[in-house]
Amino acid sequence: MLDVLSAVTHLLAAPVVPEATDTVRTALREERARWRAQIDDATKYLTDQAVQLLFAYRGPQLPDLAVRYSSTARGVWISDRTEDRKLTALQEITQHCHSLFFDSSMYARQRARS
Repeated sequence: MLDVLSAVTHLLAAPVVPEATDTVRTALREERARWRAQIDDATKYLTDQAVQLLFAYRGPQLPDLAVRYSSTARGVWISDRTEDRKLTALQEITQHCHSLFFDSSMYARQRARS
């Protein structure tokens, strides 16, 4: 999740500006391609590994949330939305899911038990 959130944040914060020099625009395009590849790799990994969470956590809520998040994140990334809409959607669902997993007192007892 942090890999997705980091790459999304970079892409949203570093557009290729037309007034930059050719060298800077080229470098930014390369960086943006690298960050897109990171999102692609991370969403593939999350989707491929999500089923392991079914065994890592007891109870239905956290594993179900992890599986739903990973498949939704991958679906958003491979959708035909514009890049800005993909990035915004990924940022929103990732921040929300991350806070549920790691900041939520509702799941603290379940995480501790697991």
